[in-house]
Order: sequence, then structure tokens, then C-alpha cells
Amino acid sequence: MDRKKLVWCAVFILLVILTVYALTAQSDNFSFGGFVAYVSKADIRWITAAFLCMVCYIMLEGLSIRYITAFLGYRKSVRRSFVYSSANLYFSAITPSATGGQPASAYLMIKDGISASVTAMALLINITMYTISIIALCLICILIKPGVFADFNNFSKLLIITGLLIQSICVAVFLMLVYMEQVLYKISDAFLKLLSKLHIIKNIEAKQDKLKNLSKEYKACCQSVKGHADVVLKVFLFNILQRFIQVCITLCVYMGAGGQAGNALSVIVTQSLVLLGSNAVPIPGAVGVADYLYIDGFKPLYSGDIVNIELLSRGISFYSCMLLCGGVVLVNYIISAYKNKRCEV
Repeated sequence: MDRKKLVWCAVFILLVILTVYALTAQSDNFSFGGFVAYVSKADIRWITAAFLCMVCYIMLEGLSIRYITAFLGYRKSVRRSFVYSSANLYFSAITPSATGGQPASAYLMIKDGISASVTAMALLINITMYTISIIALCLICILIKPGVFADFNNFSKLLIITGLLIQSICVAVFLMLVYMEQVLYKISDAFLKLLSKLHIIKNIEAKQDKLKNLSKEYKACCQSVKGHADVVLKVFLFNILQRFIQVCITLCVYMGAGGQAGNALSVIVTQSLVLLGSNAVPIPGAVGVADYLYIDGFKPLYSGDIVNIELLSRGISFYSCMLLCGGVVLVNYIISAYKNKRCEV
């Protein structure tokens, strides 16, 4: 992990501490012992289901990437795809606007022998479908239960609408990069020229030649995908299932904490809107924003201590997910370092 990622990791930890403190300060009755007692009283079957949904959420990310790379000629194991998705989700969590996730996945994929052009294409298609699936799920939810959106306060509504606008812009940009490959080449070439003028890189001609070769490979990948709409559709289905599974983590925690089964649909809609709104502010892991939206959205749905259920839900859907993904990345690093050391002997 480079110095920049270490800085963002420290910022992320600080934000988590401040957010948890702010949340617990809202409740006069909150205590760590009380929270432990609250968790111990939860239905273990529903909490186990929540953890299983969290693992499936990570797995579906990897399977989506695996499907695209296999179509483009690089078939990797399910285990390796789990590592790719873990790196993506972990570094997305600790960097603003999830900027670190894609490069981390790309590094591992290229190291495993997947060409840079196929890696770029796979990750671009996946993040495009990821973003579209968030928008699609939320729009469906709003159509089904429009009253849920109305129950949020004005600031939360602003965050949700801003999140929708940002995600829509991202979709437009991603589609342009996938289906207008020359735009990506021009952007990359302009970036190289800027770095050269700033004396950050040398021998720009060699790097431009490398970029041209990479652009040709990328264009070939684009042509392959353009003729197979079914591939894009399947990736979209992977992603919307992943979004739904992510929302189901919250539903399982809600049910395990004694929530009413009749509110199940409202819980799904509310959490979908929380996901959309949490993309409104470029904060690592949407820490603070997601918590605020959860507290606001779930107050009408839960009669118990809202702080306890929020910490439990977020603890599984985000913090436990991040710890698992970070652990997978760390184990992968240790194994790779050990193998490299053995090769040197």
C-alpha cells in the first residue's frame, strides 16, 4: 500500500470513529454493554443470513468480472475473481468516491496475465452496469412505493437526488469510454502530454507508442462486446442481483432485530435510496452520509433503538465486508510475496 492509500486509510478510520461517536451521542441510553446485549438478543438465523448475503455480495462482484474476462478470452478461477472483487471493494471503501478500487483490481488482474486492454474493458463494463443497476433498482423502488421517498427529510432528499444526478453522469461517461474508444485514447494522450510538460514523465514518445498499441487492443475488445448485447445484459443482471443482495443484508438485520415482516418492502426501498444518496458526497466509504440517511429513513419503520440497529446493520453490510475484503487482500499479498521469495531462491 503506497503512502497516499495509507493517508486515506487513516482518514477513513478517523471518519469511522467520529461517525460512531456522533451516532452514539444521539442516544442518551446507548452504551457498549447495551449494544452487546442488543446484538445477543437478535435472531441468530437472520443475522447469519445477513452475513451470508454479505459474502454473496462480494462473490457476485467477482463473478461479473470473471464472466466478462472469460468472454474476452481470459478464464480465471472463482477464487481469483473473489480476490479481484475484494481488492475493488476494500480500496473503494478507503478512498474518496471509490477511486482506489478499480486500479487495485486492475493491478491484480494484469499481474495474473490478463491483458491491460481486456482488464480496462472488463472493469469499465462492470462499473457501468454497477452504476446503472443502482439507478434502476432505486427507480423501480420509487415507482413501487413513492411514499418512502417522501418520508425522508429535505436534506436527505437533496442527497438522494444529488446521488441520482452524479450516478447518471457517471453512466454517461462510462458508456462513452466503452462505446467511443477514441475519446478514451485522446484523454489518455492529453494526460501523458500534461505529465511530460510538468516533467513528471520522460521519453513521452515511447509511452505514446505503448498507448497506441494498448488503444488498438482496447478497440478490438470494444468491437467484440458491441456485437454481443447478451453479454452486457448478463453483466447487468449480475450487478442488479448484487445490489439486491446488498439491500437484503439490511432486511435480514431488520428482521433479526425484531422488525415487522409487513415492512419488508419498505425496508428494501428505503435501503435502496440510502445506497443512492450515499453516493452524493465523495467521502471514503460514504461514512457518515450513509449512516445519516439510514437513521432518517428507518425512523418510521423501527420502534426500537435506531442507533443500535444502524450500527448492527452497517457493521455487517460495510465494516465486516471491508474487514473480510481487506483480509483477503492481505492473505493474497502474503502468498504472492512468499511465492516470489521462493522463486528467487
